[in-house]
Amino acid sequence: MNVIKVIRDAVMAYGRPNQILADNGTQFRNLIGELGAKYTRLLGNLGIKPIFAKPRHPETKGKLERWFGTVRTMFMVEARFNVKNNLNCTLTDFNQMLKEWVDWYNIEKSYRSLPGKCALVKRYLDVKDRIFRPLKANMNWTRWLHEVEQRKVSKYNEIHYKAQKFKVPPGFSGTKLDVIEYEDKIEIYHKEKLIVNHAYIVPILNQVLLTKYPA
Repeated sequence: MNVIKVIRDAVMAYGRPNQILADNGTQFRNLIGELGAKYTRLLGNLGIKPIFAKPRHPETKGKLERWFGTVRTMFMVEARFNVKNNLNCTLTDFNQMLKEWVDWYNIEKSYRSLPGKCALVKRYLDVKDRIFRPLKANMNWTRWLHEVEQRKVSKYNEIHYKAQKFKVPPGFSGTKLDVIEYEDKIEIYHKEKLIVNHAYIVPILNQVLLTKYPA
């Protein structure tokens, strides 16, 4: 869910990149490869090509690994000094400090190795078609940020979900539909389209178990 939130925030703020590079963690690829992984399905809906680093080949992500070194050698020195002199510094304060430093590094700092000693953001955004493609897909981010379960529709136009029956419109008999559970309702989707929602109450047994054995 955290990966999807990061993608959502990045796309809404900066537009869609052509590709996203990831490693082979299970949040990006399932055990049988990329097919069926929620991450790759999301990128498919966004029109973004997922690419993956070669296993045991850290050089693929060399620029990112180098970035971590830059943060340690440049930002952390300043951050430790500020925290030492402000013992009331909270995690929120620290994160804001990091955000301001990253903005300075990308937007304000000039680089002798770049044309005209420009800032990184200018070099990155001035390349034609690199980013800022319009988000044409009508994304239901709420749907992607909840766990989805599939249920097969019976010949009576019903699905069974957690010992309860829910009606669906005619025409879906034998079809597998996606079910998303919220606190007070469930939504039922066919592919990406919402077809019906129902009020939903957590069964009494589950309520008792949750009360007796809180998470």
